[in-house]
Amino acid sequence: MKRGRSLLIWTLAALIALPVITVFLAWFSPDPELWAHLRDTLLPEMLLNSVLLCLWVAAGCLLLGVSLAWLVSRYAFPGRDWLQWALVLPFAIPPYVLAFVYLGLFNYAGPLQSWLHSQFALPGVDIRESRLVLAGIFSLVFFPYVYLPARMAFMTQAASYDEAAASFGYGRLRRLRHITLPLARPALAAGVLLAVMETLADFGVVAIFNYTTFTTAIYSAWEDYRSLQSAAQIASLLVLFCLLLMLGERFQRHRHSLSARSSQALPRQRLSGIRGWLASACVAVVLGLAFILPVGQMLVWALTHPAGAGVADTLAWSLNSLRLACMAALLTVCVAVLLVLGGQNGSKKGLLRYSAALASSGYALPGSVMAVGLMIGLDALIPGLAFGSVGVLLYAYVSRFTAVSLGPLEQAAAHYNPHWDEAARTLGAGLWQRLAALRLPLMLPALASGFLLVMLDVLKELPATYLLRPYGWDTLAVRIYQLTSEGRYQEAAQPALLLILCTLLLFGLSALVRAKASLRRFSRQPQCAPAATRPATQHRGHVR
Repeated sequence: MKRGRSLLIWTLAALIALPVITVFLAWFSPDPELWAHLRDTLLPEMLLNSVLLCLWVAAGCLLLGVSLAWLVSRYAFPGRDWLQWALVLPFAIPPYVLAFVYLGLFNYAGPLQSWLHSQFALPGVDIRESRLVLAGIFSLVFFPYVYLPARMAFMTQAASYDEAAASFGYGRLRRLRHITLPLARPALAAGVLLAVMETLADFGVVAIFNYTTFTTAIYSAWEDYRSLQSAAQIASLLVLFCLLLMLGERFQRHRHSLSARSSQALPRQRLSGIRGWLASACVAVVLGLAFILPVGQMLVWALTHPAGAGVADTLAWSLNSLRLACMAALLTVCVAVLLVLGGQNGSKKGLLRYSAALASSGYALPGSVMAVGLMIGLDALIPGLAFGSVGVLLYAYVSRFTAVSLGPLEQAAAHYNPHWDEAARTLGAGLWQRLAALRLPLMLPALASGFLLVMLDVLKELPATYLLRPYGWDTLAVRIYQLTSEGRYQEAAQPALLLILCTLLLFGLSALVRAKASLRRFSRQPQCAPAATRPATQHRGHVR
């Protein structure tokens, strides 16, 4: 029984990781002539552009994330209490949405350059040719990946480190450089890694800007050269690039792993007068560029330029997006529950935990890589399979986002006491009864959180949806990309606003579920009574 359960878990994990495996197996059938052509035309530009873009985005996210986290964690100024949470709102805007808004506003045909041309006869400039604008768009969307861990690291650092440095005459900026930032380096590196990997996984922004990266090269090998094997081989290079980034981040984390957390954090310095309002203005400017300006401009476009497709088509795209998100989230959560329970109940728990790691490997793949690997793997298993189907698309979602739902479930399973199972077994409860009465009710908040997080990712996902969707089955993300690639920015405003609204609702619900789960765990923890309230007959020798 236990051996069959282990075989089932490993088979399930291998099926989920099928795209990862097939991407690397594609090197067994290379096309020398095509690779020679790609080496001379596409690969050098792809590698150089990808490396430069990663460096620019990493620098931009560090600049915005660290400076904002330092400001809200070490200073008190007007509006700080709500601004520190409002800085998470850029998460709700997909990068391709921010890209088309900025192109519509600031490109040569936009209102700003048109006014400058009419007033000062300045020539128009195509901002799609600027790498700084491209990196700035990614930085405005992904800086919360650095801001959140940096803010937590700054707020939990012990005050004694800063006080000791101040006693030696170190100024505030010098303490930031030599004390605060080195202690927060592991958190900053993890945030930068996430931002860079999201940048490498993007397809919509780089396609709109005509900027050649790994994802556009994969799409070009697939569509222009009709070679899935070459697309998979380029995808494997991207996977190796991501793995090198992950290994580098883990190496520096172990190298600089310092414990600097303390319950006694450094008190915030109050900024009054003009300095306080300048601090508020700095935070508000970043929030305005990353969230308020794009949402406001899309509202203007949606009200003044109704979508040409009509309300019925927009509603159909919304329903397609929500149906795909709900089905994918349900399947992903079910798979994650099986992996978590199998890893806890199996006869070789340590070995079975690696099955969850294998199933989570798809999260490191961009959507375009996932699509290519899935098509090659399924074509080998089921020759002649039609790829433009909802089932194949759901398979891609489950393979890519299993790690998203595994995280909350594994945290919830870590709080489960195995003695509860033993007590229920002595009372005659079978496996399904123990699952229904004990495990699943305790995992319910984690199930809800994982379900909402997967829905959030599926709604914003573009490359896999665009490549694997059935003919005529458009979603909000696909329709936004199609309209913006044609320069119809005003018509893309309505579906973009609907996508942002759905994302904000799911993000809020997920945060609420996690907050309630944290409060529930805290309320279940035994609270120690103060020493003054202990009975007089209780001796210290009896307390361990």
